[in-house]
Amino acid sequence: MGQFHYCNVTCCTPASERRPRIQVRARVGHSKPRIWSPTPHMSATTNRKIWTRRLALAIVAVAIIGFAALTVFVVYYQPFCGLVCGPGVYPVIQSPHIHINSRWDGNCEQMSTVAVCTVRIEGGDTGNVTLNVINENQKVGQGGNRVQFVVYASEAGYVNFTSIPLCAYTSAPRFTSPSCGVPGPQAETFQFDFIVSPNYPPISTGGSFQQPASITIVMYQTCCWP
Repeated sequence: MGQFHYCNVTCCTPASERRPRIQVRARVGHSKPRIWSPTPHMSATTNRKIWTRRLALAIVAVAIIGFAALTVFVVYYQPFCGLVCGPGVYPVIQSPHIHINSRWDGNCEQMSTVAVCTVRIEGGDTGNVTLNVINENQKVGQGGNRVQFVVYASEAGYVNFTSIPLCAYTSAPRFTSPSCGVPGPQAETFQFDFIVSPNYPPISTGGSFQQPASITIVMYQTCCWP
Protein backbone atom coordinates (compact mmCIF):
# COMPACT_ATOMS: atom_id res chain seq x y z
CA MET A 1 0.00 0.00 0.00
CA GLY A 2 1.23 3.45 -0.74
CA GLN A 3 1.93 5.95 1.92
CA PHE A 4 -0.69 8.55 2.52
CA HIS A 5 -0.01 12.13 3.33
CA TYR A 6 -2.30 13.32 6.04
CA CYS A 7 -3.71 16.80 5.62
CA ASN A 8 -6.26 19.00 7.32
CA VAL A 9 -8.94 18.58 4.65
CA THR A 10 -11.64 15.95 4.37
CA CYS A 11 -9.90 14.17 1.46
CA CYS A 12 -6.36 12.99 1.42
CA THR A 13 -4.13 12.40 -1.55
CA PRO A 14 -1.48 9.69 -1.80
CA ALA A 15 1.98 11.06 -1.47
CA SER A 16 2.87 9.66 -4.92
CA GLU A 17 0.12 11.80 -6.51
CA ARG A 18 0.93 15.01 -4.74
CA ARG A 19 1.49 17.85 -7.14
CA PRO A 20 4.36 20.18 -6.60
CA ARG A 21 3.40 23.58 -5.34
CA ILE A 22 3.60 26.36 -7.88
CA GLN A 23 4.87 29.50 -6.40
CA VAL A 24 4.27 32.76 -8.13
CA ARG A 25 6.84 35.26 -7.29
CA ALA A 26 5.70 38.80 -7.19
CA ARG A 27 7.44 41.28 -9.37
CA VAL A 28 10.15 43.31 -7.77
CA GLY A 29 8.63 46.29 -6.05
CA HIS A 30 5.20 44.70 -5.59
CA SER A 31 4.15 42.75 -2.58
CA LYS A 32 1.12 41.21 -4.30
CA PRO A 33 0.21 40.35 -7.89
CA ARG A 34 -1.90 42.94 -9.66
CA ILE A 35 -5.57 42.17 -10.16
CA TRP A 36 -7.30 44.07 -13.02
CA SER A 37 -10.41 46.02 -12.21
CA PRO A 38 -12.28 48.64 -14.26
CA THR A 39 -11.42 52.22 -13.48
CA PRO A 40 -14.17 54.70 -12.52
CA HIS A 41 -13.68 56.46 -15.86
CA MET A 42 -14.28 53.27 -17.84
CA SER A 43 -17.35 52.43 -15.75
CA ALA A 44 -18.87 55.89 -16.37
CA THR A 45 -18.22 55.56 -20.11
CA THR A 46 -20.01 52.21 -20.20
CA ASN A 47 -23.01 53.58 -18.31
CA ARG A 48 -23.19 56.54 -20.66
CA LYS A 49 -23.27 54.25 -23.69
CA ILE A 50 -26.05 52.15 -22.16
CA TRP A 51 -28.07 55.28 -21.32
CA THR A 52 -27.60 56.68 -24.84
CA ARG A 53 -28.73 53.41 -26.41
CA ARG A 54 -31.85 53.27 -24.24
CA LEU A 55 -32.69 56.90 -25.05
CA ALA A 56 -32.37 56.21 -28.78
CA LEU A 57 -34.67 53.21 -28.49
CA ALA A 58 -37.22 55.28 -26.56
CA ILE A 59 -37.18 58.01 -29.23
CA VAL A 60 -37.69 55.45 -31.99
CA ALA A 61 -40.58 53.86 -30.08
CA VAL A 62 -42.30 57.23 -29.57
CA ALA A 63 -41.84 58.08 -33.27
CA ILE A 64 -43.40 54.78 -34.32
CA ILE A 65 -46.37 55.24 -31.98
CA GLY A 66 -46.89 58.82 -33.19
CA PHE A 67 -46.78 57.78 -36.84
CA ALA A 68 -49.26 54.97 -36.18
CA ALA A 69 -51.63 57.38 -34.40
CA LEU A 70 -51.42 59.87 -37.27
CA THR A 71 -52.10 57.12 -39.79
CA VAL A 72 -55.21 55.97 -37.90
CA PHE A 73 -56.35 59.60 -37.61
CA VAL A 74 -56.03 60.24 -41.34
CA VAL A 75 -57.62 56.95 -42.39
CA TYR A 76 -60.55 57.38 -39.99
CA TYR A 77 -61.40 60.84 -41.36
CA GLN A 78 -60.63 60.05 -45.00
CA PRO A 79 -64.29 60.28 -46.11
CA PHE A 80 -64.43 63.89 -44.88
CA CYS A 81 -61.03 65.43 -45.32
CA GLY A 82 -58.98 63.23 -47.59
CA LEU A 83 -55.29 63.07 -46.85
CA VAL A 84 -54.73 65.83 -44.28
CA CYS A 85 -57.68 67.96 -45.42
CA GLY A 86 -57.16 67.33 -49.10
CA PRO A 87 -54.70 69.68 -50.78
CA GLY A 88 -56.35 72.65 -52.45
CA VAL A 89 -59.90 71.78 -51.37
CA TYR A 90 -61.58 74.66 -49.55
CA PRO A 91 -65.23 75.27 -48.64
CA VAL A 92 -66.78 78.44 -50.09
CA ILE A 93 -70.14 80.13 -49.60
CA GLN A 94 -72.44 80.43 -52.60
CA SER A 95 -75.83 82.08 -53.22
CA PRO A 96 -76.63 83.59 -49.79
CA HIS A 97 -80.26 84.71 -49.72
CA ILE A 98 -82.47 86.44 -47.14
CA HIS A 99 -86.24 86.28 -46.80
CA ILE A 100 -88.39 88.34 -44.39
CA ASN A 101 -92.11 87.66 -44.07
CA SER A 102 -93.65 88.19 -47.48
CA ARG A 103 -92.25 91.65 -48.10
CA TRP A 104 -88.56 91.07 -48.61
CA ASP A 105 -86.53 88.69 -50.70
CA GLY A 106 -83.01 89.51 -51.68
CA ASN A 107 -79.50 88.33 -52.21
CA CYS A 108 -76.69 89.02 -49.78
CA GLU A 109 -73.17 90.22 -50.34
CA GLN A 110 -70.66 87.43 -50.18
CA MET A 111 -67.03 86.53 -50.03
CA SER A 112 -65.60 83.03 -49.92
CA THR A 113 -66.29 82.56 -46.20
CA VAL A 114 -68.54 85.52 -45.28
CA ALA A 115 -72.11 86.45 -46.13
CA VAL A 116 -73.57 89.87 -45.16
CA CYS A 117 -77.30 90.46 -45.56
CA THR A 118 -78.45 94.08 -45.25
CA VAL A 119 -82.20 94.58 -44.81
CA ARG A 120 -84.81 96.80 -43.19
CA ILE A 121 -86.58 95.20 -40.26
CA GLU A 122 -89.37 96.07 -37.85
CA GLY A 123 -90.76 94.58 -34.67
CA GLY A 124 -92.35 91.16 -35.07
CA ASP A 125 -90.60 90.28 -38.32
CA THR A 126 -89.60 86.67 -38.94
CA GLY A 127 -87.22 85.54 -41.60
CA ASN A 128 -84.33 83.35 -42.59
CA VAL A 129 -81.03 83.32 -44.39
CA THR A 130 -80.09 80.40 -46.61
CA LEU A 131 -76.76 79.72 -48.24
CA ASN A 132 -74.93 76.94 -50.02
CA VAL A 133 -71.44 75.65 -49.26
CA ILE A 134 -69.39 73.80 -51.83
CA ASN A 135 -65.83 72.52 -51.92
CA GLU A 136 -63.75 74.57 -54.32
CA ASN A 137 -61.37 72.74 -56.68
CA GLN A 138 -62.48 69.35 -55.42
CA LYS A 139 -61.38 66.50 -57.66
CA VAL A 140 -62.74 62.99 -57.93
CA GLY A 141 -61.52 60.91 -55.02
CA GLN A 142 -60.59 63.85 -52.82
CA GLY A 143 -62.21 64.16 -49.41
CA GLY A 144 -64.38 67.05 -48.33
CA ASN A 145 -64.39 69.36 -45.34
CA ARG A 146 -66.12 70.11 -42.09
CA VAL A 147 -67.24 73.62 -41.21
CA GLN A 148 -68.63 75.77 -38.41
CA PHE A 149 -70.57 79.04 -38.63
CA VAL A 150 -70.72 82.12 -36.44
CA VAL A 151 -73.86 84.20 -36.98
CA TYR A 152 -74.71 87.60 -35.53
CA ALA A 153 -76.95 90.59 -36.18
CA SER A 154 -76.18 94.29 -35.95
CA GLU A 155 -79.24 94.67 -33.68
CA ALA A 156 -78.20 91.79 -31.44
CA GLY A 157 -80.52 92.84 -28.60
CA TYR A 158 -83.60 92.60 -30.82
CA VAL A 159 -82.82 89.89 -33.38
CA ASN A 160 -82.90 86.38 -31.99
CA PHE A 161 -81.96 83.27 -33.94
CA THR A 162 -84.62 80.63 -33.36
CA SER A 163 -83.28 77.76 -35.47
CA ILE A 164 -79.77 77.37 -36.80
CA PRO A 165 -77.64 74.37 -37.87
CA LEU A 166 -75.98 72.32 -35.13
CA CYS A 167 -72.63 73.64 -36.32
CA ALA A 168 -73.69 77.30 -36.07
CA TYR A 169 -73.04 79.50 -33.04
CA THR A 170 -73.85 83.02 -31.89
CA SER A 171 -70.42 83.33 -30.23
CA ALA A 172 -67.00 82.00 -31.09
CA PRO A 173 -67.01 78.18 -30.81
CA ARG A 174 -64.20 75.84 -29.95
CA PHE A 175 -62.66 73.81 -32.74
CA THR A 176 -63.81 70.72 -30.85
CA SER A 177 -67.44 71.90 -30.96
CA PRO A 178 -69.75 70.06 -33.39
CA SER A 179 -69.17 70.80 -37.06
CA CYS A 180 -71.06 70.02 -40.26
CA GLY A 181 -69.80 67.88 -43.08
CA VAL A 182 -69.43 69.17 -46.62
CA PRO A 183 -68.38 65.98 -48.41
CA GLY A 184 -68.96 67.33 -51.93
CA PRO A 185 -68.84 67.71 -54.75
CA GLN A 186 -72.49 68.74 -54.54
CA ALA A 187 -73.40 71.83 -52.50
CA GLU A 188 -74.77 71.61 -48.96
CA THR A 189 -77.55 74.03 -47.96
CA PHE A 190 -77.77 75.68 -44.53
CA GLN A 191 -80.62 77.77 -43.13
CA PHE A 192 -80.63 80.30 -40.28
CA ASP A 193 -84.05 81.36 -38.92
CA PHE A 194 -84.55 84.52 -36.88
CA ILE A 195 -87.24 86.69 -35.30
CA VAL A 196 -87.29 90.40 -34.49
CA SER A 197 -88.48 91.50 -31.06
CA PRO A 198 -91.87 93.28 -31.02
CA ASN A 199 -90.17 96.11 -29.08
CA TYR A 200 -88.01 97.07 -32.06
CA PRO A 201 -87.22 99.85 -32.74
CA PRO A 202 -86.83 101.09 -29.16
CA ILE A 203 -87.62 104.69 -30.13
CA SER A 204 -90.35 105.66 -32.57
CA THR A 205 -89.00 107.58 -35.54
CA GLY A 206 -92.40 108.52 -36.88
CA GLY A 207 -93.71 107.13 -40.13
CA SER A 208 -92.16 103.78 -41.04
CA PHE A 209 -90.88 101.58 -38.22
CA GLN A 210 -88.57 99.72 -40.54
CA GLN A 211 -84.93 100.26 -39.67
CA PRO A 212 -81.76 99.15 -41.48
CA ALA A 213 -79.99 96.16 -40.00
CA SER A 214 -77.62 93.47 -41.12
CA ILE A 215 -77.08 89.78 -40.47
CA THR A 216 -73.59 88.39 -40.90
CA ILE A 217 -72.58 84.75 -41.22
CA VAL A 218 -68.93 83.73 -41.06
CA MET A 219 -67.80 80.22 -41.98
CA TYR A 220 -64.74 78.47 -40.54
CA GLN A 221 -63.11 75.37 -41.94
CA THR A 222 -62.51 72.85 -39.16
CA CYS A 223 -61.59 70.02 -41.52
CA CYS A 224 -61.05 66.78 -39.63
CA TRP A 225 -62.34 67.78 -36.22
CA PRO A 226 -65.37 65.76 -35.08
